[in-house]
Amino acid sequence: PKDPCIAVYGAAMPDFIPSLESCADHPYLPDTARLEWLAAQVCLEDSAVGLSADLLSEAARVHGADNLSFTAQVSLAYLTSQYPIDKIWEFARGSKGEPPALNQCQVYLEIANSKEGLRIRALDEARFVFRSSLHAHANLAQAADAACAADPLFDLTSALRSALADGIFMDCYKQTTKSKEATTCCSPRSPVY
Repeated sequence: PKDPCIAVYGAAMPDFIPSLESCADHPYLPDTARLEWLAAQVCLEDSAVGLSADLLSEAARVHGADNLSFTAQVSLAYLTSQYPIDKIWEFARGSKGEPPALNQCQVYLEIANSKEGLRIRALDEARFVFRSSLHAHANLAQAADAACAADPLFDLTSALRSALADGIFMDCYKQTTKSKEATTCCSPRSPVY
């Protein structure tokens, strides 16, 4: 460990694994370790009440939908891999059934701690790009453009409804380009315990 805090112990493990000769035949291990690390990190955070459609609608009316950015749940992370690491991780944790195939297949994962517990959800590429872009503070227009580049048939309305239903946003805001300061559109929510 390079940090005295036990909560961050293991952060470097995914990058360390490829240096081990014994792991050379298991190229999925670094990403599986990343998934394990992210799952542990999101579970350290409480989920807050999600942004409502009414508040989003009001903010879009006042500030223009394209200019809105979002504050995502702190108990949320995104990860992509060339291997079915979600299935590998579930199997390693005692999931019943056959071991997953270890062949290459791109997966796009959303890892969240919700009131129901840890949730690892596989997304299609466009929805992953949309949600992870918003999570990284892109505005709605930028995230939609990135998702459309991944899939020209991307449905923004459906994706936004789904994100709101999943409660992945706590707040929305308009970021000014001159000062780079955020103007809050909606009030913060109380955490769910």
